[in-house]
Amino acid sequence: MEKDESLGGFPRFFRHMTSDDVVKNESVSLLRQAYIAPGQKRKDREMQCAMSKELELYKAFIDGLVKRKDSMTALWVMGDGFPKTEDNKAKNELLATLTAEQKGVLAEMLQDEHIAGIHDTLAYINEMMDLEGLELHQDGESYPNDYFESLHYDFISRCDGDEWPE
Repeated sequence: MEKDESLGGFPRFFRHMTSDDVVKNESVSLLRQAYIAPGQKRKDREMQCAMSKELELYKAFIDGLVKRKDSMTALWVMGDGFPKTEDNKAKNELLATLTAEQKGVLAEMLQDEHIAGIHDTLAYINEMMDLEGLELHQDGESYPNDYFESLHYDFISRCDGDEWPE
């Protein structure tokens, strides 16, 4: 099949087709729709690079929250208690009365609430993005909204050890 370089190497017969020909031949219509004009691939690549940067920033944001998912309060409960200050005296006295098992249960409850707090904050941000036009920006790029699922869903999935979707 002869190709016309002025059409970016696309088959020459497309240049001579009329709209009637397209209506008569749906498969040709689909081929025409799939054709990428010269220069379009570069625009697509530029768009992908921009989206790639946005996605990388988004992923880093979510993964940064995942790194901060451990509750300091839960760690203090399981460790040597709260910092030894007058404000923490009652808390440390309470912890001193608990068994290791009780401390473990309390620490788990605190950890769950810490993650729930991050989750609920992200859910609210998502709601504001969906309904109120809120945008999150970093380095001049806007985070994509609901690209995978949602901020809070992606956070919980990453906390559970799931990989990022392709």
